[in-house]
Amino acid sequence: MKPIYNLRRGSVKVRSRHKILKQLGQDILEGLSVNDIAELGDMMVLVGCHHNFGLFPLVSSFCVGIQTEQFLDQNGRELWGMVKKPKGIADLMKNLSRVDVMLDTNISNRSWWEEQDLSPKDRAKLYFGPRIFPSEPRAFRSVPGGPNLFFGSMDGRRGSVIEQLGGVNVKVLPRGTYGTKLENELNAAGTVINIHFDEGIYTEAPRLLTAYLAGKPIKSEMLGDPFVKGVHYIEIEGCITENAQVIYDAFSQLVTEELSFASFIRSAFAETNQMSRTLS
Repeated sequence: MKPIYNLRRGSVKVRSRHKILKQLGQDILEGLSVNDIAELGDMMVLVGCHHNFGLFPLVSSFCVGIQTEQFLDQNGRELWGMVKKPKGIADLMKNLSRVDVMLDTNISNRSWWEEQDLSPKDRAKLYFGPRIFPSEPRAFRSVPGGPNLFFGSMDGRRGSVIEQLGGVNVKVLPRGTYGTKLENELNAAGTVINIHFDEGIYTEAPRLLTAYLAGKPIKSEMLGDPFVKGVHYIEIEGCITENAQVIYDAFSQLVTEELSFASFIRSAFAETNQMSRTLS
């Protein structure tokens, strides 16, 4: 069994079972303001609910699951067979039964969930969207002449896409670059490159979050709603232009005002309490 990574900031605790998901947990915690921490209270966040977290006591007053796997793209196309992995699905359903709310970061997965045989109680726990961003804006810190940085797995179609970019200079970090090493590379970068593992229209929200915390604009293939090419991110074949900060600022406004993790938790907590009162 993979190790369990435990993180904590104030009364908010995060658990994950993979280094990539540990990075996401760190980024979510970093994105919480001091006021967020104080207001959210005692809470546990399980990052990557397709993993088995074992039999641990849920001692927190509120438990949040984050479902990170991409099942379907925006057009309903199935992506890389995750829905055909019975163990991952079984662990996902087990975790759904244990948490108070579960956030699926991919809006397009909603139709998959609608087909599942869930109890009304479990179905009511589900929320959707890349609502993992900070509540306070982060400053634009693109380095003029800095590399277009790609970090993450080079599996799937990513290598061939990078080869076809031609005039775009891409710096590919070694697989497994996390933590301080990744932070140092981001500090020197001009943009962060986002390339889909599989063909489709969907959003790699964890990579976007890491880039935003570093103040970098995104160059990407087509992202899912609500991100709009040329408004919130730069088209991947394009160069950094004088409007890079304008695009970054539009991205910043969108994610802090509509997609912050803290505002999601506040609304989910209020709705959960209201639902409990209604059922009682």
